Amino acid sequence: MPAAVGRLRACVTVALMTLLLLHTASNVRCDNPADPNDQRDVFLELSFLEITKVDGVEQVFYADFYFTSFWYDPNITAGSDSFPTDGWVPQLEFINRQAGSDTLYSSDSSSISIVDTPSFIANDPVENAKWPAVIAGQQGTWLRDDNRYAANFFCVIDMHSFPFDRQNVTISMESAKYDITGVRLRPAGAEAAQLAIRDISASEPNPFQVIGWDLTGSPSKTRFETMVYNYPALGQDYSRLNIKVELLRQPAFYMTKIVVGVILLVYMCIWVFALQVDEADRMMGTLQVFAGLITYLFVAAGDTPKVPYQTRLDLFMMYSFFVVAAILFTHGTLYYFREPEHEEGGEDEHDEQKSAKKAEGSHRSSKVADAPAASDHQIRVGSTEVELSPSAPPRKESYHANKGVRPHPKVKPDGTYHWIADFSSIPAWYHSLVYTRQIDVIAVPTFCLIYAIGVAVIFGRPY
Repeated sequence: MPAAVGRLRACVTVALMTLLLLHTASNVRCDNPADPNDQRDVFLELSFLEITKVDGVEQVFYADFYFTSFWYDPNITAGSDSFPTDGWVPQLEFINRQAGSDTLYSSDSSSISIVDTPSFIANDPVENAKWPAVIAGQQGTWLRDDNRYAANFFCVIDMHSFPFDRQNVTISMESAKYDITGVRLRPAGAEAAQLAIRDISASEPNPFQVIGWDLTGSPSKTRFETMVYNYPALGQDYSRLNIKVELLRQPAFYMTKIVVGVILLVYMCIWVFALQVDEADRMMGTLQVFAGLITYLFVAAGDTPKVPYQTRLDLFMMYSFFVVAAILFTHGTLYYFREPEHEEGGEDEHDEQKSAKKAEGSHRSSKVADAPAASDHQIRVGSTEVELSPSAPPRKESYHANKGVRPHPKVKPDGTYHWIADFSSIPAWYHSLVYTRQIDVIAVPTFCLIYAIGVAVIFGRPY
């Protein structure tokens, strides 16, 4: 007998607990308005005050804004002085807010006011025909709830195109209590989301700004997206309203502080090919540029987001490292396959020729100094003085004569002359070089072109 009583008590306890849990679950998010067939439309509009701290690592951003909700209540008398404390409210919540970071500046029923038909309804003939007219003293009126809210919001922030990324920061709203059969969220007209003015005074109307970002569109590409979201655990659908603001990052800081400096270092490394293969400064110069790139890498690491994938800036830094490494490998290869006897012999022969010309010039100068002075139009050849014509001044050696490019005159239409360069001697000059210097001549424009194309591909591709 006691065992049967115990089993009966256990069954009763389980039944009561089951009923209690079902009642609690129904009160959490499943309640609907008094009339089961009454689906209430709640219209929303936002006015942003501030959007900051768009963090691609934490996947959050901070937003401070005013939001206003409108709904029609058939159970409240139009023209009443105040909203009743037991009146129906949609109980909205922000789904993607970060817990502990939100601040609701007005949360009591005092923020709800009784108003006439909103302008976005009255000015839309199609929408206005769906709603009964508001008549003072009769049941049925519009309600307006004004609040200010600030919080960190979770959002998917894709940084693959950093620092040329474009982000859609999103704020998602739902009813905390009513499903789609009780509340349907809608935007309050076409311009429901707006960007507020920082300084309200008319004398200094500074537009809304997001530090480090550009707003696209007019006033921005701020748009509403309505959707029905299903919660499998509850087995119900809820109306969700997403407010999206499109932002375009300003890349000037990263381009001037990091990218330009790295490009200059790489091009200086390329011009090290102008040095002789046997010079130690050639290898040391490239190694110093490589060390400079490592320094820039540490600088960039402090100013760039630490995401677990490669951004465009990361690809650019890696590509610059590979180009400098290829240049260093080319220097080492040329040094290994150089012709020291031929190159050193050529240099010694060149030095000997310069010394011989210098000695010959000194010898001629001494002869001229010992010779009797000649007039301005005479020149001494041996022991004979030759008379020169005043109209035929001595011919001066051209500056380009020993530079591999010989200038020649060309007659202009007016009979005068001008000089143009003749590059026909460049092939002969190129073939007179040793093969390592020929590779140097080819390497400079080749590396410049390869690096320029790579940088253009990394930063120039579409977003």
